[in-house]
Amino acid sequence: MANPGHLQILKQGVETWNTWRDQHKDITPNLGGADLGGAELSEVRIYETIFGDTNLITVRGLETCQHDGPSILDHRTLAKSGPLPLAFLRGCGLPDALIDYLPSLVSPSSSTPASSATRVETTPLPNASTPISRTKACGAGLPRKT
Repeated sequence: MANPGHLQILKQGVETWNTWRDQHKDITPNLGGADLGGAELSEVRIYETIFGDTNLITVRGLETCQHDGPSILDHRTLAKSGPLPLAFLRGCGLPDALIDYLPSLVSPSSSTPASSATRVETTPLPNASTPISRTKACGAGLPRKT
């Protein structure tokens, strides 16, 4: 869950955020789980910022963020946010090989695993009455339905 104090500082604008980041380099900003839709992040300084399960879909200025180090993005943020600027992804520390592969991981159909992506075979344990499941092929990178 996002830190309410960090969100409040971000809402005060780029100058306030950047001044706070300069004064508190030891703090890891947590924007995880936040809906940053409509936020203006042009020229904002980010590093070691947590963007886990964060909606960045209508955030403005991502391509101009100043990355002083890597930040944390997860598959939920990527799936929620759609295409993100290349400069932002690279600035957050994602390697080009992963960036090139992202479209196949966060396609519109990735919100639920495809039934053909995973096949489960049940094998009984020796001397046990309860079978165990063994995955034959994994839908790696796809969120699991709960």
